[in-house]
Amino acid sequence: MYVVPYALDDPFLSVPLPEPTEALEILVREPAPALQAIGLQPLDRVELEPGSTYLRFSGTALTGVVGLEPGREASAPPVGWFSFILALALSAVGVWAVQSGATRGPVPAPQPQGRAEVLQEVARLDEDFDRLVSPSAEERGLYEARRRDLLRRIRALG
Repeated sequence: MYVVPYALDDPFLSVPLPEPTEALEILVREPAPALQAIGLQPLDRVELEPGSTYLRFSGTALTGVVGLEPGREASAPPVGWFSFILALALSAVGVWAVQSGATRGPVPAPQPQGRAEVLQEVARLDEDFDRLVSPSAEERGLYEARRRDLLRRIRALG
């Protein structure tokens, strides 16, 4: 096993292997340009000294030429476009939800006809409201308004 540390002006190199080579690893200190390996496989980065990481390329049973050449820079995903498309989709869903809710509106409860039916409706309304653990101000207001309306109808029915 031979370990040969050396510095190059750039990390692009070709290593001729005149004899079959059992194993070879090339480490390139980061930051480094995008690299493409010839005859070697990229492996996970390795940290040899604290705070100093290296790109790692390795191969086994090698013959011929191995090395590193310029690779393609990984392009960043177009985050701006993704954000714009997501915002547009969410806006469309919001508009649809508001408009579909506005056209439908709440379904009015069927109006009881006779005095006994209206009294039963008041009792059901009271029971439903009593089941609420901590009604909001809006729920309380709706309950009271509906109850007043039903009581007015009872008085009108005589």
